[in-house]
Amino acid sequence: MIYLFAAFGSLSVGALINSQGKTKTNLKITLATLATALPLSIILIPTYGITGLITTTLISRFPSTIISLWWIKTHLAAKIDLSSSTRILLASTLATTITYITTSQLTQSSWIVLIIGTLIFLATYTVAAPLTGAINKTDTQNLQETLEGFGPLSYILKIPLNLVERVIIIFQKS
Repeated sequence: MIYLFAAFGSLSVGALINSQGKTKTNLKITLATLATALPLSIILIPTYGITGLITTTLISRFPSTIISLWWIKTHLAAKIDLSSSTRILLASTLATTITYITTSQLTQSSWIVLIIGTLIFLATYTVAAPLTGAINKTDTQNLQETLEGFGPLSYILKIPLNLVERVIIIFQKS
C-alpha cells in the first residue's frame, strides 16, 4: 500500500528537491516524517503489532508527501498529473482485484499461487493499462528505446511492450 503514494510522486519528490540543491528542505521534510512516525510507532506497534507498523508506515508517509508536493508546486511551479495517476491506479486496482479473486480460490502451494498470481496480474495489467489510458503508444515507444541499452536482454523485455502496443492498436481502431 505504501506504493500507492508513488502515484502522487512520493518516490521522486525527494530526488527532485535534492536536484535543486535544497537538501536542507529535504532534511526538514524527512524530519516531519520522523515527527509523525515516532509517536505513532510508540503507540501503535506495541498495541497492534505488525498491523500497527503498517499503519504507522502508511500514515507517516502522508505528511511528507503533501509537504513535498506543496514545496514543488510553490517553488518549481510543477504539479502532479492527477488524471494520469488516476488512470494508473485504476488499471492497477483492476489487475489486483482480478488477481486476488482468482488466487484466493487456489489451493496449490504458495510458490505456485505466486507464479499464477504474477502471470494473471501481468496479463490483466497489460490489457488494463492501455484501456484506461494509463499507457499509450508514445509511452511504449519511449520504453522500447530505453530498453535498447540492455543488449540481448532487451528482446525479452520488449515482449510485454509489444503486447501492450498491440492492445493499443486494436482498441484505437474501434
